[in-house]
Amino acid sequence: MSTDYESWSLLKPLLEAVVQDLEESLALNEFAALQTLRSRLILKKCRKLLCDYHITQVSLPALSEVNKTPGAKAKLALAEFIADVDTYIATIR
Repeated sequence: MSTDYESWSLLKPLLEAVVQDLEESLALNEFAALQTLRSRLILKKCRKLLCDYHITQVSLPALSEVNKTPGAKAKLALAEFIADVDTYIATIR
């Protein structure tokens, strides 16, 4: 079962690092934002994870692929996504 969720074990720390980075950026600048390219890369990885594991109960983070996403919104969306996937995985184990 552990190898089934290898990609989540790799993706989760990266998403957590983005959340931490956003927290630090917001501490320095309340108008900090998540860059568009970074949003696209994160969403691509999240879509792949949800598709690979056929997870339909978890929504993608609310990140813009066209404009910068405000840092506070991105931080909250990513934190919720991490918690939702963790909860989902815990319920199917």
